[in-house]
Amino acid sequence: ASASVIAPTAAEADAMSTAAFVLGATGADELTRLRPALGAVVLSDREAASGSDLSSSSSSLQGGGRGVGLRAFNLAPQLSSPTHLP
Repeated sequence: ASASVIAPTAAEADAMSTAAFVLGATGADELTRLRPALGAVVLSDREAASGSDLSSSSSSLQGGGRGVGLRAFNLAPQLSSPTHLP
């Protein structure tokens, strides 16, 4: 399993990626909803949930049938950050 987070500072990205790793995909989804300046990618050993669409805040991709799940959340955080709105 692995988690990566995009955040305004390196310290916040480090802390939030640890949290996302521990909490898993559901927790990473909640983190990015609570903190819109964050973006996250979580790779798990379990298969990703099927049925997610690419237009939602999270995307799910199958890992080639190998039992690997890749979930991405809010990958353009700068676009939803209140400091970057017109």
